Amino acid sequence: MPPTTAVLGLIAFAGVFLFILGVRQLRRSAGGTEDFQARLAAYGVTTAGAQALPQSGGGLRDTMNRLFQPAADRMGRGNTKKGKPSVAEQLQRADLKLRPSEFFMIQLGTAAVLGLIVVLRFHITLGSISVIFSPIAPIIGYFLPTFYVRYRISQRLKKFNGQLGDTLTLLSNALKAGYSFAQAIDTVAKNAVEPIGDEFGRAVREMNLGGSPDEALSNITKRIASNDFDLVATAYSIHRTVGGNLAEILDNIAYTIRERVRIKGE
Repeated sequence: MPPTTAVLGLIAFAGVFLFILGVRQLRRSAGGTEDFQARLAAYGVTTAGAQALPQSGGGLRDTMNRLFQPAADRMGRGNTKKGKPSVAEQLQRADLKLRPSEFFMIQLGTAAVLGLIVVLRFHITLGSISVIFSPIAPIIGYFLPTFYVRYRISQRLKKFNGQLGDTLTLLSNALKAGYSFAQAIDTVAKNAVEPIGDEFGRAVREMNLGGSPDEALSNITKRIASNDFDLVATAYSIHRTVGGNLAEILDNIAYTIRERVRIKGE
């Protein structure tokens, strides 16, 4: 077997392996409760409330994560120094339940697979002039997952902002009906659709674990990066300090958001 063929075969195997491993973890995390229970067990807690014994974490997933985590950490620190969201924050905003190391594996996998496809499709060899352009394919493949994450973030933000006006009206009506603010958020979480239903559901869980409403709203702002919702969080914080009719404040914000959406539509 020629050395070039052996190298290409090894790269192909490694790329496909990393890509499948990362995507498999994404499907597991988005699927059911097994991964959630495993994460709780890692902290010594079971869903039944009993204490679990510490686990050594010697599985394939943990081994691969330990291998790629340093590189993923360097990527995250690089984004932070540039004033950009870290990889973990971007994955959270895109609602992709992946670790940064798992996302890095997917990037390497797509880079290797796309590069190999170009080499095989166009029969690029070391003696070919086209070999100069062959590194472009792996570079594009490496950044494809990043483009997908950014697309999901923008689509999720757009959907969130589109639902926010009606959500604030629902929140205001719940307050007018005599609900507390925490109860009103819980009502929204149960009745709203994704992504607002999911985000408000997280806020309810955070408050049930002892967090304040201010912290819960602030965390939503960090996860979504919505300027409109930042206005809501700021208004609630001011209300907590100086008082006032919160339901009326939310109605005014909802009206402002709807008018902004209407003007943009025109």
